[in-house]
Amino acid sequence: MRKATQAAQKLPTDWEDQCRHSFFRRVYVIKEYDIPMGLYVNFDQTQVVYVAGNRMTWAQTGSKQVGMVGMDEKRAFTLVVGVAADGTLLPFQAVYLG
Repeated sequence: MRKATQAAQKLPTDWEDQCRHSFFRRVYVIKEYDIPMGLYVNFDQTQVVYVAGNRMTWAQTGSKQVGMVGMDEKRAFTLVVGVAADGTLLPFQAVYLG
């Protein structure tokens, strides 16, 4: 038996050309407009889980049915981190809603 999986992400057939084009476009803009390295920033985000939901709760022994409130609520937030091309680490941003 296997657990169901999601479809794998597929790359476009011209992905190498798209990467090359994106790289040269960035190089051109940075050089042409004299953008300082401190203003060229890379961001990433990750989910931070407060409590892993295990669908367990307290109930009286012998209960036939156990209700649970808030099973669909998220118990996590998004942490956004950024670093500039000159090595400056930007303050973390925590996103709790949205």
